[in-house]
Amino acid sequence: MAQFKFRENNLKLEIEDEVFYLDIAGFDDSDRLIKIGEDALKISKKGNNPETVKELMDMLVEAIDTILGEGSVARIFKKRKINYLDLIDLLAFITEEINSFRSERLKGIYSINRKDELIN
Repeated sequence: MAQFKFRENNLKLEIEDEVFYLDIAGFDDSDRLIKIGEDALKISKKGNNPETVKELMDMLVEAIDTILGEGSVARIFKKRKINYLDLIDLLAFITEEINSFRSERLKGIYSINRKDELIN
């Protein structure tokens, strides 16, 4: 008899001794992230000054909290002062991990060897 079981579609991220699980298949806040990105582009055109950097940092915090869950940045930076470069590094890491996870999942779905992969 044939069987089907859903695969795990949650991405586990460990960041500064904190663990986060992301439901990659059903991410509901993509529109919010697109808006944050658009606003960040507008702000970055204002030039490099302390006010602009502060606004961009606020947007990075909002984007990370949107992806990982409200209050995540505070949990991650509990022992470290939040700064612009760390926020960019963190968001880049999260984005890379999400893209890699999705790519691996889709590769398995559309692979010509899928039947063998599902058995193992």
